[in-house]
Amino acid sequence: MGKQNPITMEEKYVLGNDGTPFYTREYYPTVGTPDAFILFHHGFAEHIGRYDAFFRLLAAAPHNLHITAFDARGHGKTSQVPLAGDAPEVKAWRAEGLTVVPEKGQKHRTGGWARQLPDYEFMVKREAERAQAVGRKLFLYGHSMGAALTLGFCTRGKHGPPSPDTIKLISGVIASGPFIRQTKPSSFLQVKAGMLAASIGLGNVVIPIPLDVKHFTHDVEVQEKTAKDPMCGSYGSLRSISDMLSYGQSLDTHAAWDAFPKDLPLFIFHGGDDPIADPKSAVRFGDMVVAKDKTTKVLHGLLHEPHNELAPEPAKLADLISNWVHKRTGDAPATGTSTPTPTPAPAPAPAPEAEGEPNPTAAAEPQAPETAEPAPTKPTTAKL
Repeated sequence: MGKQNPITMEEKYVLGNDGTPFYTREYYPTVGTPDAFILFHHGFAEHIGRYDAFFRLLAAAPHNLHITAFDARGHGKTSQVPLAGDAPEVKAWRAEGLTVVPEKGQKHRTGGWARQLPDYEFMVKREAERAQAVGRKLFLYGHSMGAALTLGFCTRGKHGPPSPDTIKLISGVIASGPFIRQTKPSSFLQVKAGMLAASIGLGNVVIPIPLDVKHFTHDVEVQEKTAKDPMCGSYGSLRSISDMLSYGQSLDTHAAWDAFPKDLPLFIFHGGDDPIADPKSAVRFGDMVVAKDKTTKVLHGLLHEPHNELAPEPAKLADLISNWVHKRTGDAPATGTSTPTPTPAPAPAPAPEAEGEPNPTAAAEPQAPETAEPAPTKPTTAKL
């Protein structure tokens, strides 16, 4: 396969459109121009540090991809270990006359889709500009909650955010285990109670959420590490949980399937034994969505996090993602997998409602139906 190319991992804070500093990581080949850019959105109650090994695979030869990931609002170093007011980055931004609002006291509080969608749109525009500067295409990639948010991001249409022009910046979407419906659903009353509590000003209330690390992966080492990770606490605000459940279910409707851009390539993959996010809902989305170029794969025997499974599954998954991306860039990656050699790097949409606040415009708040009943369909998934 030839000489291995080293990769660079770079950490930095990026100032968001509302003054929030977002913690980000970038992974890319140290030498040469990457073949494509990918913007990644993580799942619920986790952070981007959990993807370090997998992103190194994607950035290394033969894949040669540029990955940018960010800790979403309420998660990871963005909100659980936010920048202090006297941090060098904050001082530099304020010296430039920029507004900086560190995420103090916002641990586990995402603000729901009304805050998350504008955050995502800001990141998409930023990454698209960087990709275009070197003549490369941009792809979106999300896992679980992040995958559902990514699908929702692409089905907003005229309601926005994002704007139709932002969607045109994307060359493809990768959805890993999208949290559309639960494998073991919450009762209708539980979902409605959460929605009601969030709507009457209790959206910021944080409650425990039972999550079993044994449902994530068969890798016991990953299970133990996740259980001890202070930034993977099983908690969420009522607004966060309500939106994740209700807007996830809204993706399981003809309205969502028909709203997805027909010319936007879509790749969905899902662990076949996922006990958290329902694989059948992901398959149904893939079967029913109007996208002309669509691929759905059920990864049989795998749990909720295929990227964190026992070897050789992560390497096989990296091959799948890389091959799919390269076919849509006009390039074909070299065959086979490699172990990366890391090299450290040098050190206008309507205002959305915040949690518990009234929404003055219908367009700013994503609209979920009262009930989200899927249409009957016979799955026709591709299998490994």
